[in-house]
Amino acid sequence: MVTMLSTALVVLALCDVTALSVRAEEALTPSSEREVSELRSEESAAFAELRAMDETERAVEREAAERESELQREEAKVKQEMKETPKNDRKGKMRRLREIQEELEIKQLELEGAENELLKSDQTVQVLQQELELRTKLYELMKVERDKAVEEARLASGLCAQVGGF
Repeated sequence: MVTMLSTALVVLALCDVTALSVRAEEALTPSSEREVSELRSEESAAFAELRAMDETERAVEREAAERESELQREEAKVKQEMKETPKNDRKGKMRRLREIQEELEIKQLELEGAENELLKSDQTVQVLQQELELRTKLYELMKVERDKAVEEARLASGLCAQVGGF
């Protein structure tokens, strides 16, 4: 469709150039030299426009050809990949199965490592909880001992006061 439009534009431009040439030949009277030069400049402008349109058309055609060849390369690449896929042959399927098994083994090892880390952290938490419980018990025992010492000190000071008073 682009080529048809381009061709139509080229034909129209050629008609314009031909009409300008005819008008230039008709106007070749000595009194109209100015008109002749104007017509020639219009003619050269029309030729320049025609060349520009032709170059644009060629560029569009080159771009379309490049796109087409790129699409063909992509299709060939896809077809080649389809031929090389491991699904087409038994060896390929076996190779893919081994790859999947290896991936599974790796993931299982990673999972075991993560489980070991969790167990270590659980053990650490348990040890910390036991340590906290022991500290709490020690604190309570020290508090009881302090209370006993305070009580003994009161009793001793009370005895001293009684002995000193007799």
